[in-house]
Amino acid sequence: MTKYVKLLLLFVTLVPLGVVGYFVAPVARATPSAPAYKLVAVKQGAIVSKVTAPGSISFSLSASITARTTGVLQQLKVTIGDKVKAGQVIAQLDTSALSGTVTQLQYNLAQAEAKLALAQKPYSDEDIAQARAAVRSAEVGAQNAEQNLQVAQLMATITPQDIENMWFQAQWYQNYYTTTLAALIADGKSEKEIAAHKDLQAGYNQWQMYQKAYEDKGIGIIKQEVTLRSVRNAVDQAQESLRLARNKLATVLAGANSADVQLSQRAVEAAQAALEAALAQQKAATIVAPFDGTVISVPTLGPGDSVSGSTVMATIADLTKMQVDALVNEIDVGKIAPRQAAKIRVDAFAGKMFTGAIVRIATTATVQQGVTAYATTVLIDKSDELLKQGMTASIEVVVGQRENVLVVLNEALQSGPGTSKSVKVPDSAGGFTTRAVTVGLSDDKNTEIVEGLQAGEQVAIVTVAATNDTKAKQPQPPGPQPGK
Repeated sequence: MTKYVKLLLLFVTLVPLGVVGYFVAPVARATPSAPAYKLVAVKQGAIVSKVTAPGSISFSLSASITARTTGVLQQLKVTIGDKVKAGQVIAQLDTSALSGTVTQLQYNLAQAEAKLALAQKPYSDEDIAQARAAVRSAEVGAQNAEQNLQVAQLMATITPQDIENMWFQAQWYQNYYTTTLAALIADGKSEKEIAAHKDLQAGYNQWQMYQKAYEDKGIGIIKQEVTLRSVRNAVDQAQESLRLARNKLATVLAGANSADVQLSQRAVEAAQAALEAALAQQKAATIVAPFDGTVISVPTLGPGDSVSGSTVMATIADLTKMQVDALVNEIDVGKIAPRQAAKIRVDAFAGKMFTGAIVRIATTATVQQGVTAYATTVLIDKSDELLKQGMTASIEVVVGQRENVLVVLNEALQSGPGTSKSVKVPDSAGGFTTRAVTVGLSDDKNTEIVEGLQAGEQVAIVTVAATNDTKAKQPQPPGPQPGK
């Protein structure tokens, strides 16, 4: 048999066996290894439970001071690093235009107040006295006028009947005289005889007498009527004067008119509001520090630059009052409360511990990278102006403390369903038994055992975890392998 034939027979014989061996050979498996334990004793000790959280340093008290009004900058009086006191002038705006406005508004207010005072008390005591005196004088005048009228009426003795009688008598004697004279002439009496006729002369005399009386009484009654009319007018005038004087006195005694007072009061209020607005604007032109602090920034402004109510003139901070802005995990936030004491570690001062107290805990969560936490502010008691804004820090708050209690190392505890805990204790067979325990406070090393263990008992702690390497090395089929 040739060499070629031998090789071919060998190949035909070995290849099927190899293929079968490849698919039916058992998979190699590693032997599982048991975990390794060490025993530790349950002992008496102290537990200090703490909540820790990362944070950063910030100013507890800072403010950006704005101009609060529009205007032109006259002078910026501070620079970065300056120490300022509350009420110290930071910047001054130009108030020259406002000064004249304030003066005019002060004058307007004074005028309005004077008018209000007059409206509230329009009449003085002297005015009241004069009004009363005027009434008394008018009453006397009216009485005198009435008396004058009575006198004039008594003096008015001539009546129209008297005038009529005088006229009738004058007419009768005139007629007697003319008739008698005509009869004598008709009888041919001489002038001498006529002149010596007594009845004729008596009739003539009576005629003249009554004629004169008629004329005198006519003139007298006219004068009498004129006098009475004048006296009656005087009475009317005196009564009117008395009425006016009494009305004036009533007005004076009534005092202020409510409508006038209200109108004047509104005028005062308007003038006061205008003045207060101008004074506020004038006051706002002087920008002052609201509290003691240090200037940490100023704008790039100079005299003559325009500013608005939102222009920041300086930012100040109280470097003696610093705080830590920390984020406390939601698991721990229920354990802390405002006014709790806290310790603060700052990366920049590794060997120094600061103290403080919690002042605020946010009511809304902050979620960062899937972790829910609550912003917590801790006010630092005393920083000695060493701390700077933005420094990395952490807080530590003691939330519970127990003395002389049973404790085990945290590694000895195993978690069960819910919040249950258990430990492994050695048994008589040389193995371990799982025992449920009730736990209390925990710190970063130990946990308080409330129930389930006694002092001196031993519990197991895993030192080497169990292994069960089921990854077997798979045989490779004959022939070239990938990567080789």
